[in-house]
Amino acid sequence: MKTIFFALPLVLGLTPLVLPVFAQTTQFTYQGRLVEGTDAANGLFDLGFTLRSAPTGDSPIGPAVFTNQVPISNGLFLVTLDFGSAAFDGSRRWLEITVHPSGSGAPPVRLSPRQELTATPCAINAANLMSPGNQLDIKANGRRVLRLEPGTNGPNIIGGFAQNSVLFGVYGATIAGGGTVFYHEDDDSEPAPNMVRANFGTVGGGAGNTAGGFASVVAGGTFNVVGNDSSYSLIAGGTGNSIQQVTYASSIGGGFDNVIEPFCHAVNVAGGALNHIETTAQLSAISGGVGIGSRPEHSMPRLGVACKTLSAARA
Repeated sequence: MKTIFFALPLVLGLTPLVLPVFAQTTQFTYQGRLVEGTDAANGLFDLGFTLRSAPTGDSPIGPAVFTNQVPISNGLFLVTLDFGSAAFDGSRRWLEITVHPSGSGAPPVRLSPRQELTATPCAINAANLMSPGNQLDIKANGRRVLRLEPGTNGPNIIGGFAQNSVLFGVYGATIAGGGTVFYHEDDDSEPAPNMVRANFGTVGGGAGNTAGGFASVVAGGTFNVVGNDSSYSLIAGGTGNSIQQVTYASSIGGGFDNVIEPFCHAVNVAGGALNHIETTAQLSAISGGVGIGSRPEHSMPRLGVACKTLSAARA
């Protein structure tokens, strides 16, 4: 009668889970149950473990790991494996197992199906990266979906598209997500990543957005830009909107192709399209419409004085 072995994983991961992270090791424990025929296996067995990138076929990832004379009682066994940190990059991994009784001279039996590793790769990847001065990348299907960058004054959190980025030296920045390889999938458009270029800047999502001022925000939309040194300024959404450099505490609510020029402090374009507030037209506001402009003579650049509001009539 042919003997058939089965490995049924009971605990898959780290024992305890936190040890590899703090001990900076790539080892993990694998516990399984081995059945011989219909009975639980007992005795000493030689086990071989090969890491694979698919449930069937493919080539092995690194060399196999062999554990000889593993004691098995009532079918249960526990082994410590180490494939190295390079084997786990966030992609899915399967374990192929061979087994035969120790000292029997019988050829190894390959168990089927392969066992997928679920918790271990992420934990080992974290163990390899969570050390002082290193960034931590979290991947899905082999692609980065989240980056945590440490910093003396505060970490940066970068979610979404793998090319989303925070300017070197910037701290306390957040990119919640968004960004894309191709903005228009039916043409050869270039990638549209989101960027933060100043401390405490935030991009909430969308694609091709840039927050360039201290504590500035681009909440979403596409290809919206808060320029360098435009501190505390906000673009809530829309597309192609721009608050140019050195413009403090100003905002664009949405719409498209609205522009606030440099040195326009505390101004607002609520929405609409192609609206324009010119340089030094401080304390101005455009409530909406199309193609409306606000020039310096329409503003009242003194604190505590109500500014002129331009709405649906062209200035």
